[in-house]
Amino acid sequence: EPDAVSRLVLEQIQQKLEDAELEYESGTLLFQDSVSDVTVEDGCNRTVILRMNTDIEVLEDTTLSLTLDSLYEPISVSLNLLAGISAQGRARQIFGIRIDDCVDLGRDSFDFLATGQIDTTITATLELNPQWSSENVLSFFPTFNLQGMVNHFSPSIDIDDTIFRRILEDFLLDQIRDAFSNSALGDALETLETELQQDLDDSLTDGRFDLELPPADDAQILALYRLLQPDARFPLTLDMLQQHRQLILAALILGETSALADFVQDALLCQASDALRVPITPIPIYSDVTGACELVDISDIQYADTFEAKTLFTDDSCATSFSYMPTTASAYCDVALDTQRLGNPASFPHEIDRWILSDGTRFDIGALSIDGLTQPFVQRVNYKSVNTPAGVCELEMRVYSNNPNDNGNRSVIAFHGGSWQRRGSGALGIDATAVHFTNRGFTVFAPFYRLVGDADGTAACQDASLEDLIADAQSALDWVISEQQRYGSSGKPTVFGQSAGGHLAMSLLVNRPDEIDRGVLFYAPTDFSDFVAQVNSGDYNNPAGVRILEAITGASLAELSLDAPIVVDNSFPTIVAQDPSAYPPVFLLHGELDTLLSFRQSARLCNGYSGSLDPSSGPAPLEFNLTSLKNIIQCDSGGTTLHLIAEGEHALDLCIARGLCLSGSEASAQAVAESVDRMLDWVNAEDTAFSDSSENGGSAGGVGWLVISWLLWLSIYRFLHSVALVGYVSRCAFK
Repeated sequence: EPDAVSRLVLEQIQQKLEDAELEYESGTLLFQDSVSDVTVEDGCNRTVILRMNTDIEVLEDTTLSLTLDSLYEPISVSLNLLAGISAQGRARQIFGIRIDDCVDLGRDSFDFLATGQIDTTITATLELNPQWSSENVLSFFPTFNLQGMVNHFSPSIDIDDTIFRRILEDFLLDQIRDAFSNSALGDALETLETELQQDLDDSLTDGRFDLELPPADDAQILALYRLLQPDARFPLTLDMLQQHRQLILAALILGETSALADFVQDALLCQASDALRVPITPIPIYSDVTGACELVDISDIQYADTFEAKTLFTDDSCATSFSYMPTTASAYCDVALDTQRLGNPASFPHEIDRWILSDGTRFDIGALSIDGLTQPFVQRVNYKSVNTPAGVCELEMRVYSNNPNDNGNRSVIAFHGGSWQRRGSGALGIDATAVHFTNRGFTVFAPFYRLVGDADGTAACQDASLEDLIADAQSALDWVISEQQRYGSSGKPTVFGQSAGGHLAMSLLVNRPDEIDRGVLFYAPTDFSDFVAQVNSGDYNNPAGVRILEAITGASLAELSLDAPIVVDNSFPTIVAQDPSAYPPVFLLHGELDTLLSFRQSARLCNGYSGSLDPSSGPAPLEFNLTSLKNIIQCDSGGTTLHLIAEGEHALDLCIARGLCLSGSEASAQAVAESVDRMLDWVNAEDTAFSDSSENGGSAGGVGWLVISWLLWLSIYRFLHSVALVGYVSRCAFK
């Protein structure tokens, strides 16, 4: 209760001020100081303070204020003292000349009186440091801190001698500052702080006190539902409230409105996206729980907090079993929106080696719809544990398969995007695309990797270098080659990646070409040298893109040499151009209106595959296409293909709302859907060099489409910033 906290803190301060010999009675604080025989101006002409007594008395305008925004934040009690100062004494001025030593010629003694006001602040800060010690107990570990300072001092001295007035003003100011900062009051504050902390420690057990929350019941959950669901503005589910009861109650008790707002916004992001889900279903599943092998509706199998797995079967004779664990939409949202859990296998030990039906695979957010397809099962495993300066980073691999007991599949390794710095939006993109792959007979392996910076992931998985991320991609390839057979797939895997994930996929294609069948790169950064050159020439000026690449290279692009190893090693067009036949073919998709990552990146890679030692020239143009919605370029004779979408922005294969696709107009969205479908045919073909010849598709009516698409994109962009779902797209930067 804020009032109780206020009273407690104020009473403690008043008592301790008195104990520290700082009188605080009837609203008056008295501070006294005396000095004698102090020379304040040295030399042959000098001034000596023979004696001076200083009193500081609190004036009526003094205020005591409490700042209490949240018990998660420090509680500040500020004593703003407007004090009257009175300093009286006797001084002596000595006049002399220097003849070897000073020779006194005369002296004069006089009394003086200095008065004025001093504005000071004493601030007591109480930090409660709340932490959850168990499901129903919130523990506090309080600490005190005090500070004092002089804000303003303006004395008036009753003598005519302007030189002495200046000397005395400076001396008084130094004395008072010393008193309030380093001397009497400073010592008193230190004593006060120590005693307050000791009192706290003496009154607590192990330096803490506990607040036990009431046990959860239906009435409490319904009350929270009514509180957080005014006029049904967002579709919170009751089971989500049950799971987040601890967070909600803590936010209400502690006044942590920002945490409550974050929860509501996250719930809106995930739960309100129900309109984007489609009712796709898995393959027929059977159970022998009744003693007979019977077809079951898997959606009827209820989720339980006990995390109990169910043994189910994929055949009508109940001969081939698998371990299945029911889950919920809110459970999916909990993980998808939690930076500490997403991609962290240590957070889900109960799910290891068990198959689930993830709600993420029901999001119909791709340009190519999943409506009517079969929902894949998902298994989460730990594929790598790596020691880092901050601890052990545990990395998750997600396995997608239409049939947990499949055989004869091929493998796809799918790397999520997110600027090499985030996971959430990128994982959503992988969920959306994995459904298409599994419905074409693939098993999809989606690894999480360490991250640059500290925006996402556990501390042990943060602040990684690009080399660390590439090492994780290598580990993922090793794991898939070793483990794919137990998931019913075999052969060289295909690597797939969106944005930053496409870069990691291409790094594997370049560094381990003999172990990979082919690659699919959607709007991927594949040419660091061109990116740096474009920035330095002024042809690229998107601040977001510059910040991302500077974060990944660890240097200012203006100072980054094109010969730097990180640039050379990640300029894939020039590497591939040396011997294109040595590298697996790739399918490239990029939007020409991609303002975050220019389509030049994919065009130059296409030219590198053609064998052009100058990636600026070759079959793929670096100029905008002003005549058609789509341009398909055959880069070489080995099947490498580039699809350029004239109206496409970054993440052009994703739609975050009905009719709101980053591909542009409805006609352009259809062109992207056709390209994605063509990619699936290309990946499935035994020979990638099938007919996918250069073509231009869809008339754009001259340059009129350019103006229209820009207006459309502006309207989409403004809309996105007005709804919570923008979080899914705005973090797609450099996916």
